[in-house]
Amino acid sequence: MTTNLSGSLSEFSLAEVLSLLGVGRRTARMQVSTSDSVGMVHVVDGEVSAATADSARAGLLRALVAGLPVPADDLAHAVHEAEPVRALVDSGVLDRDAVLQVAAEQCTEAVGEMLTWTDGEFAVWVGAEDPADIGVRLGVEDLVGAARKRAQEWSDLRAALPEADSVLALVPDLGQPPAVDVGDWAVLARVDGRRTLAEVLGAMGASPLASGGRLVRLMGRGLVVVSAGDRDV
Repeated sequence: MTTNLSGSLSEFSLAEVLSLLGVGRRTARMQVSTSDSVGMVHVVDGEVSAATADSARAGLLRALVAGLPVPADDLAHAVHEAEPVRALVDSGVLDRDAVLQVAAEQCTEAVGEMLTWTDGEFAVWVGAEDPADIGVRLGVEDLVGAARKRAQEWSDLRAALPEADSVLALVPDLGQPPAVDVGDWAVLARVDGRRTLAEVLGAMGASPLASGGRLVRLMGRGLVVVSAGDRDV
């Protein structure tokens, strides 16, 4: 399919291009590329139906597995389908409304991240449909507003966190048993002295922003530290 629109993010922002597609009520696929990331946004009749800031990873499927109970056998079967998430929804394994909520959250996270990309290129294929469409429909103006707020929250959070490639570890010796709740434990269970900060937050699935804030608090309490050793490969 021929590219209908392309350009530089230094000349046209993601928000401007999405606004154009929204006003025109277009159905399109938009790819956003930087030197180290490739994102994707799908638009249906002028509304965003899906978005990911890293098209090399199965973002929505990862978020669903981390945030919703997915039976192992059904997941194993779904990953062999062309569109695993759609297969899980259409088969009734996952509740559609719950999946739509997770997907909307992921769209907001992804667009928020891509709004911070000022260097890179974009390409738009008008008329390109999303084969994985599960029915998410987010108005461009509201989504961009929420995504900008999310981007600011991420900026504030990153200032309080170590570098993304820092390996996190649990503190081996504590003066007294710590009091942790279910949310704390969900984060602590993913800190193993091998995973990086990016991997720990990625494993949290649907709410990495909330998990990042909780991680900051856990580090402040002295329960999690940056590992002094190298990570085993």
